[in-house]
Amino acid sequence: MRTIGLITIICSATLLQSPVFAQAASAPDVKAAFLLNFATYVDWGNDARPDFAICVLGDEEVARSAQRLEGRLVHDKKVNVVRAVEGAALASCRMAFVGRASLGALAKIVDAAAHNRLLTVGSAEGLAKKGVMINIIDVDDTLGFEVNLTAARNAQLDISSRLLRLAKNVY
Repeated sequence: MRTIGLITIICSATLLQSPVFAQAASAPDVKAAFLLNFATYVDWGNDARPDFAICVLGDEEVARSAQRLEGRLVHDKKVNVVRAVEGAALASCRMAFVGRASLGALAKIVDAAAHNRLLTVGSAEGLAKKGVMINIIDVDDTLGFEVNLTAARNAQLDISSRLLRLAKNVY
């Protein structure tokens, strides 16, 4: 439990370095910080995409918070936040946050992820067991996460053992 609290603190501290987040961090702000931090612990291999596109589907609050991350660097690529893309447009994304409003398209998103080296992240009960690679969960009043390592490997993504050690569950 201390580990999950620690990762929440680390993610919050990273995000709060920006003057935009001088106030207390909301849940969407912390989720956006998680996205940025998760990205640093995932290896996409040889990926020629020019930027680091984080696509946010079905959660306007997380999209607004993630928008503040634009221009930061992940793996020497500038972060670009894209809202509400689906279908073929997902191929341009490196990471997709799947909000509750997009859960109806979850099977299509999970399938696209497997074929496009797309890291999927969600925040709803049971998503990791449904193929989402990283699921942000509430654990004892703090945000933690679980990892579907099989789904990540199927998409040819390598998640660092350092991140896996912090996960509440790994499937």
